[in-house]
Amino acid sequence: MKSPVLKIIIVALLLLSFPGRVESATYYLTASGAGSAQVASNWNTEPDGSGTAAGSFTVSGDIFIIPPDIDGTVSANWIFNHIQNSVMTLEVNGSLSINQGVVMTLYRKNKGYTTMIVRGSLIFKDSGINQLIGTYQGANNGETRFSLLPGATVKTPNTAGLLGTGTQSLRTTNIIIALDNAANYYFNGSTNQTLSGLPTRVNDLVLEGSGTKTLASNLTVNGYLSLRQTAYFANGGYTLSFGPASSLEYKNTGNRTTGTEFPANFGGAGGLIIDPGTGYTVSLSGNKTALTNIFIRSGTFDMQTYTLSRATSGGTLSIEAGTTLRIGGTGSISANYSVPILDCTSNIEYYGSNQIVRGINYGNLLLSGVVPKPCSPEPLPSATILSCREQPNLLQPTH
Repeated sequence: MKSPVLKIIIVALLLLSFPGRVESATYYLTASGAGSAQVASNWNTEPDGSGTAAGSFTVSGDIFIIPPDIDGTVSANWIFNHIQNSVMTLEVNGSLSINQGVVMTLYRKNKGYTTMIVRGSLIFKDSGINQLIGTYQGANNGETRFSLLPGATVKTPNTAGLLGTGTQSLRTTNIIIALDNAANYYFNGSTNQTLSGLPTRVNDLVLEGSGTKTLASNLTVNGYLSLRQTAYFANGGYTLSFGPASSLEYKNTGNRTTGTEFPANFGGAGGLIIDPGTGYTVSLSGNKTALTNIFIRSGTFDMQTYTLSRATSGGTLSIEAGTTLRIGGTGSISANYSVPILDCTSNIEYYGSNQIVRGINYGNLLLSGVVPKPCSPEPLPSATILSCREQPNLLQPTH
């Protein structure tokens, strides 16, 4: 029979030979530590920071979560999951920004598994380098996955685009990547960008900043295509299509003329949204035959000599306070926009020739030109404020 001392020695030797297993846990990025997500101690078992802080990114089974109300930042290079044969997950339910010049590495060793899931927003800040990469060490028997889920958003200023084997924000080497068709994609660089790495369909596509944003593959937009600031669109020889519920928006653009992003047959139910900012004008560049609805939210929309129409009645024409619709040539407001919503301080100007003034409830009606402009089919409502330039004649039918 072994003595108690011998038993203690045997147990001690066993403990030295087989170190105790560290239990895995779920950690949350805290508000106080959100500015440096790459520091393990900024993650805690309680979202408010009242629990236990993480000691490292090396414990297999650990899950790291950015809560929905937290905007995290990677402020220095970060290697996530740097231990062999471990399984580790990062979930972005709020937002995660990767600062300019900073690289985040999803690492695995031997049979390791590393997963990054984005439900909120992932924001790249550098315009010329890979900022999210995958790498492995030892036997390549594990797996690294990146998933952008439905409703999530990714933003990049990278001139080469979002995804690829070159200098794009997200390098495809050593990572299995899934970009969902119902996610939102922003290209917000200050110069020209290639729209590389997009799936065949997206929810919202937002082009902002400045420069020309050029397609790298055929694409269907099911939500908003929004052009903002001084960003312009080019198809690059590919086809841009729109889903049945889509919208086309010009927002905070300053003065601009519509381009190839606005096909003649655009018919998305979300309609056309004109919002260039107070004092600025969006000018039409061609006839549109299937435009469902029109919303003027700021500035001026100048149809020039072109026409807007839709095949059936029921469309909405909404012109908000202080905004202006200008109609040139021989154009008018199509009767198929049968739901006019015109604020009492909105403005519609007919400035062409041989135009018919549609008899609807105007806010302010401005007539310019030198020829008579008949009103049809009804006389103008008495509440309309009429201003005439160059003495045009408004001819109202008598009943």
